[in-house]
Amino acid sequence: MASWLRSCASALRRLPRRGIEEFWQGGVRDPLINAAQKQEWAKSGDPWPAVLLRQKSFEDMHKLWYVLLKEKNFLLAEQHEARQNRVRWKHHGRLKKVKLSMKRILTVLTRREIHQQVLRSKEMLLQQTQREELETQRFQLEESMKGLRWKIRRAEPRDSMATQAWKATLQKYEAWLPTSMHALACASWGLGGSRAFAEGAGAIEKRHHAAAFT
Repeated sequence: MASWLRSCASALRRLPRRGIEEFWQGGVRDPLINAAQKQEWAKSGDPWPAVLLRQKSFEDMHKLWYVLLKEKNFLLAEQHEARQNRVRWKHHGRLKKVKLSMKRILTVLTRREIHQQVLRSKEMLLQQTQREELETQRFQLEESMKGLRWKIRRAEPRDSMATQAWKATLQKYEAWLPTSMHALACASWGLGGSRAFAEGAGAIEKRHHAAAFT
């Protein structure tokens, strides 16, 4: 019997490695280890807790998922063989721990994806708010320019200090209008750029109020 086992072991060593042998290495069907080693390797720890899985990256959980999937297939192969031979299989708790760990990985990944979707929704809402503010500021700028042009046309025969102030303010508005359009285009594409225009529009608004009281 011992010589037959040694011949089987030597034959297994000569077989080409295709990965299928990992379904019985270290298990009850492995002819290369004795019963004591099989009993020792059959011991397992606790399932992976969710608090530790949350600290891992997606790549680490991806690798851990396939390790657990390999262990699950290994245990299912042993369970199927035990059913075929009508013998009692003793590792139901080990299989339950593996399935529980895989379920927790899916739960952690699902909650992480939900969190990412919430963050993306908040970012989209912020961009939409900034775009609306930019559109409002651009509209107010264009309306102010129309009002200044009308005042300048009405006072065209005379060249008073008020007319000169209106013309200077109009020139500043016209210089800021391309900046506002560029900022609005950047905000529409989610590239930012509203901060510079907001500061410039605020400064223009202050100058406009100062010019209106002159």
